[in-house]
Amino acid sequence: MTIKKLSSKKAIILFEEAVSLEDIPNMTNIAELEELIDKAKFDKKTETELKNRLKLLRTESVEHSKAFSGLVKYALKKEDGL
Repeated sequence: MTIKKLSSKKAIILFEEAVSLEDIPNMTNIAELEELIDKAKFDKKTETELKNRLKLLRTESVEHSKAFSGLVKYALKKEDGL
């Protein structure tokens, strides 16, 4: 089965499964998913839905990175006794 023959519902389910395989997807994974969506000829509704989910995922990934960075900085300050 090619990507072009996937139903909208199945495409979104596969997208969710792919995303759930990563604890925190990185920007490379997100870019690869975006490229896949662009190459596949989904109907406009499905393409919009998948791109909206990607946008949310990108935002969440950035926020996770900021939070992790903040925790590392805090731990380093604690270790230095600051």
